[in-house]
Amino acid sequence: MTLRMELFTSDMNKSVDFYTNVLGFTMEGKKINTSYQPVKKGDVIIGIGPIHKLSKDHHFNPDLNPTHKGYGAEIVLEVKDIKEVYKHVKSSGYPIHWKRRT
Repeated sequence: MTLRMELFTSDMNKSVDFYTNVLGFTMEGKKINTSYQPVKKGDVIIGIGPIHKLSKDHHFNPDLNPTHKGYGAEIVLEVKDIKEVYKHVKSSGYPIHWKRRT
């Protein structure tokens, strides 16, 4: 069994770039599918889709339900060496809003 989560975003390229180039996920093909792009690392699959293509009656459609999404949910990626991952993310230039405790 695997687990797939879906994220709906206003910027497909930025989201796929973060998961592939910063966190090391992979995607099939060399070009982003702008309708739906799964990224994978180990048994973790994250499906990334454009929020503007959601159907009008989809429960995540911002026109139907304008509250902020994501409250009460976390994506936790467990890694063997958090210090190494932190160093990699920091070296990528991606902004980190949390200072690692030693």
